[in-house]
Amino acid sequence: MAQTTRSDVGSFVSLGKKDRKPSAPRITWKLEASQRLSLTTPYPIISTIHRAADDDSKGRRCIFQWSMYTNAFAENRCILVRHKDNGTFEKVLVDNKSGLVVLPEQTIDSLIVSGQHQANLFELGPREQTSQTRLDLPERYYRVLKPGETYSLVFPGAEIGMWAWGSMQDNVGLEMKAGTLLPSGLRSRPRAKKGQGQPQLIMPGGALLTFTAVAEEVAWPERAAREAQVGFVAANTEEHRWRMMQQAAARRKAESPVPLATSDRVPGAPMFSASLRCPPTLRGRGYFDVEIVIKYEGVERSGDQPVTFHWLSLVSDQQPGGFQLYRRRRGDAPGGSSAESGAWKSCELEETSESCELEETSAGFMIVDEPDISVRVGQHKHFTSLRPGETWTTTQTLSGDDAELPRDMAPGDVFRCTFEEAAIDWWDWGIMEDHAETVVKLPCYEAGNVTEPSDNGGRPKLVVSSAKPVEFAIIE
Repeated sequence: MAQTTRSDVGSFVSLGKKDRKPSAPRITWKLEASQRLSLTTPYPIISTIHRAADDDSKGRRCIFQWSMYTNAFAENRCILVRHKDNGTFEKVLVDNKSGLVVLPEQTIDSLIVSGQHQANLFELGPREQTSQTRLDLPERYYRVLKPGETYSLVFPGAEIGMWAWGSMQDNVGLEMKAGTLLPSGLRSRPRAKKGQGQPQLIMPGGALLTFTAVAEEVAWPERAAREAQVGFVAANTEEHRWRMMQQAAARRKAESPVPLATSDRVPGAPMFSASLRCPPTLRGRGYFDVEIVIKYEGVERSGDQPVTFHWLSLVSDQQPGGFQLYRRRRGDAPGGSSAESGAWKSCELEETSESCELEETSAGFMIVDEPDISVRVGQHKHFTSLRPGETWTTTQTLSGDDAELPRDMAPGDVFRCTFEEAAIDWWDWGIMEDHAETVVKLPCYEAGNVTEPSDNGGRPKLVVSSAKPVEFAIIE
């Protein structure tokens, strides 16, 4: 159901920048999110509050009480507006009452500053901003969205009832009052004698966020069953994981049509080998660690030079090879010693006739369309160095509780871990200290392959040989 059509989205704003008081801080609320909203995956929103760079000639700090979530999604706060084809804007009614619990910050009318961390109490100086807060669009908003339609989340503006000049330490013991609760759910200003009290602190309104709702072209096969079992929000998270894995598998397939071979090694390049270690059994659905040990064997006919390398590429899904997991169900015929024999099913994809389900460790979100960043190799956590004979170890943690292992695994199932031949995307001679000023570029989210230099500076390919598989069984 929709109502209130207007020609200007700004007409939904009741308090704007023009309503600010010159004797109060100038702050602005910003929401950032994708312009594409999938109707069946989470929609994370990053919320921050910014203070103007030239605010207050005295450079004073200020404190204020503000609930990011309540001001975004509580009744009488942000307005959902649909963009119509004729250029007008239509308010969409969202049920912000049924079944919702009143949050403590919606009823608070006073606050005593303690000088310690207090929820929803912020401190800002000129030019500063709050740390990022993640907000997830509530289910009730999804229920009124239609695929193909464009919407804006419009904040009407508000007066902040509890604020003060100075830092939290400056105001320890101060009792800030927000006035009385009005029928609208907002609060009145506390009464004060003429010439006393703080001026109004206005959080100006505006269209904070605009997005287009889309239905996924390929439906998740388990969507209906999982939503019925775990609910809409949890099913969204699981579907996001499934789609991330599908994309990663497609990317690996496109980037590696031909598997690496030991013959790919170039004479004069460092020789690395891999080995795996793990316990023989996993009881129930607890956590299970598989150690991946990378050893620098040396350089054929070239002395004992140390090597610095980008270790993340060995465990990244952007590289072919590396750590792989397979399963043989209880009761299946052994059929052979390799995954290709038909007995072992790959666990890199969701359940199909040829694979078993392996989900990512989290439903994390990251910005991937920002420019690449420059980092110093010798100071970055994703690089390390080895001398001949030394080893570097990392751990692949699997868990039946957090869905890295298949949901349907049962006692008697056997898992095989392998480390298949993989190439390191960037390496150079020397130890980390030698590369304190060596600069390379990484994707903006950092957890990806080196983008520049793209050819490893012309040095030969460094291939890590495959490891002997290890197996573990599920027991009761």
